[in-house]
Parts: sequence; structure tokens; C-alpha cells
Amino acid sequence: MPYDITFIRRLPGRTLVETLDHRNQDYDPDAEPEPMELTSAQRAAWEEIVRRVSV
Repeated sequence: MPYDITFIRRLPGRTLVETLDHRNQDYDPDAEPEPMELTSAQRAAWEEIVRRVSV
């Protein structure tokens, strides 16, 4: 059974629930997602995460 894991950074001064509510208030399921532009450090960190969970 596959699982989805989502990492969310809380907004400063807000709870996790408040952050999720703020993030979801303008959700449009028909909108095209914005492409992510990772820095080389972010890409390296992501590749390390993928490597560790893929073992």
C-alpha cells in the first residue's frame, strides 16, 4: 500500500491548522501547478531524501 507524505512548513506565528487553512483557501483543482525551481542545495537535499527512503 503506497503512502503520500507531505512536508509543510508552518507560517510564522500560526498553528499547523491555520497554515493549512491559509494554504487551502485559494485552492483550485483545475489550475495548472506552478513549476518548482529548486536551488542546487535544495535539489541535493531532495535527492538525499529520495535515496534514503528508496532503500
